[in-house]
Amino acid sequence: MPIEISNPEAGKHKEFSLLAQTIVIGAIAGSSAGLIGAIVATIRGHPRKSIYVIGTSLNCFALGSGFYAIRELYSRKLFKFDAGQPQRGRDKIILTGAAAASTAAIWGAVIGGRRHAIPGFLVFGITGSAAQLVYNIIDSNKKNDTATDQVHMEQNSKGGIISQILTSQNNPIRLLTKEEYIQKLQEKQLVLDADIALVDEEIERLRQKLEKEKDHKESNNDR
Repeated sequence: MPIEISNPEAGKHKEFSLLAQTIVIGAIAGSSAGLIGAIVATIRGHPRKSIYVIGTSLNCFALGSGFYAIRELYSRKLFKFDAGQPQRGRDKIILTGAAAASTAAIWGAVIGGRRHAIPGFLVFGITGSAAQLVYNIIDSNKKNDTATDQVHMEQNSKGGIISQILTSQNNPIRLLTKEEYIQKLQEKQLVLDADIALVDEEIERLRQKLEKEKDHKESNNDR
């Protein structure tokens, strides 16, 4: 019968790490919102600037830390993801939408009562899912660009120093692509065909001249 050995220290470390990260995320959100709130209050000339800034900071601290904590709990408890484990794009959308909806519903119920819970749940759930979808698209495009650049770098490194010099944009001498090489050959063929046509015309002109001279001599001999 297998014996499972639990490690309570590891569990405590994970919980402490989650708590610390939650506080950091909340502090970043709160300080950013406080700075923006101070600017807005100054521009509008708010009569209670300090209270407005503090309220905005606390509100965003609660939303930021709550969203992060709920998302991590959903990720670890429901989806069984470990910290740092790669997640699929669909899972990220579900996690972010669920965390945003839950956070907005809880905070809306705390501030405005139960009648604010459902609208906050729907609006923030849809907004969070849409924002995560947009982020996934941007991140995917960035990864594709990075992979393409890496492939080009590997190809250049395989070609050696001469290949890197010839493919450099600052070098006046460079390697031609297949299409460019074919185009160069076609241009040279056109020039060669034009030269051959000129030579043929000159030969025809000389032939006609010789025939005229021959006819002229024969006519003189007949006389």
